[in-house]
Amino acid sequence: MNRNKIAISAIHQLQRQLQDAPEYRANEVSMVRAIQLLAPDIRAMKTRGYTMNQVAQMLTSSGIRIAATTLKSYLNRFTMEPIVKPLRRRRGDATHDRVPMGAIREPNERQTGHSSVNAPESAITLRCRAKISASRQ
Repeated sequence: MNRNKIAISAIHQLQRQLQDAPEYRANEVSMVRAIQLLAPDIRAMKTRGYTMNQVAQMLTSSGIRIAATTLKSYLNRFTMEPIVKPLRRRRGDATHDRVPMGAIREPNERQTGHSSVNAPESAITLRCRAKISASRQ
């Protein structure tokens, strides 16, 4: 039989084994999961006046070695209400960058609206040209 091929009879036998497997029960959980399971009780202790150091010492004496700062960090992961952070604007989305071309007149412009040939370009003009060339790429 080819190495990359599997017999249908083997698949049926594996299906029966997988379906007949007993319910899996974990004997151990990770530190994060343990704190997640204990979080309501830890918060209740906090409301009764215990400090995070005292709670961490209690957990450590019971076999869960954890620092108060780590405990606090883990508890912040399991807050009851999700924290909604405001969306960050991209750097180019600021309102002061949305000035339409030609809205700001150059100091050396004549009434016709054309800048003189020898006049140095302003910082605004250079920034607008840089944005235009970046958007074309």
